[in-house]
Order: sequence, then structure tokens, then C-alpha cells
Amino acid sequence: MKQRKFLYVLLLGALVRIVFNLFIAKYYYGSENIYLGGDTPAWMNMFENLWNHGVFVAGDVNNPHEYGYFLRMPGYSFFLGFCWLITGKNWDWAIPLAGWLQTFMDIFNIYLIYQIAFMIFRNSRTAIISALLYALYPFVIVWNPHTHSEIISITFGLLAIYFYMKASNKDLLLSGIMLA
Repeated sequence: MKQRKFLYVLLLGALVRIVFNLFIAKYYYGSENIYLGGDTPAWMNMFENLWNHGVFVAGDVNNPHEYGYFLRMPGYSFFLGFCWLITGKNWDWAIPLAGWLQTFMDIFNIYLIYQIAFMIFRNSRTAIISALLYALYPFVIVWNPHTHSEIISITFGLLAIYFYMKASNKDLLLSGIMLA
């Protein structure tokens, strides 16, 4: 019965995120392009410069932005770059793909919240309520399709906590890797 309740929470969280992406996000962001954010081009540019020129810098390779080497946190560029490469170097496809991958990561985050809360409190009801709070938390939902590093940061943070709570040597190593 408790597994069924959690499944309902997970499905509700998934439904809310999908409905937001498909029908609400364009009004929230005031644009049909719900995926592209103000910082996204810098991450795209940094990865593309690395791939094409071997230089991880924002701006023109020959005339980089004054903060070009430190403009954005670098890890997210690699996530977007992965999406760009698997779509045949097509940013028009890569950016929506990244938005939907983030959405599925965030649905997985509902599961992580449930597991972490259960490990802390040893109570299914508390874990289900924790997962429900995250599943319906508006701030995280609105970042799902937008190509910014928030969802990936949350996922890595939750994975670090999850592995830390398991506390075997292998899990502690994985926790450290997630934090790094």
C-alpha cells in the first residue's frame, strides 16, 4: 500500500512537470521558447569553442569575453555539449532535449527525496510527505525545461546525500564524486 502511495506521488510529480512544460511554461516565461535562458548561450559557446578550437572559453576564441575563462560554471557546458553531439551538432534540437532530460532527472529527484527521507526518518509516511512536497514545489518545477544548471545541481546534491546515507565505502566514494 505504501509503495502504491509513493507511486501516486511520483506520477503526480511527473504529470505536473509535463503539463507545465507543454502548456504553462510559455506563459510563465513569456516566450514560445521555454528552453533557452539568458545564460544558456554562454554554456553553448564554451562547449562549442572547446569542441571546434580546443579552447574552453566564452566569446570569440580570438577575442574572448573579458571573463571568458570564468564566465559560467563549466560542468553544465558539458551536459549541453553532450546533447549537442547526440543531436548531430544541432542546437535547435539539443536545447529542448536538455530541457526534457532535466525534467526526467527531476522526476527521478522525487524518488531520491523519498529514499533520503526514509533513510533519515525510517517512516514511510514521512518519506511520502517529503516526496510530495518536492513533487509539487513550484520553484523547482519552473526550472525543469529551462536550460540552466539548477536541476542538475539539485540532482547531484541529492545523489551525494543519498550515497552518503547508505554509508558503505563504495557509497561514500560515490557521494564524494557527486559532490565534486
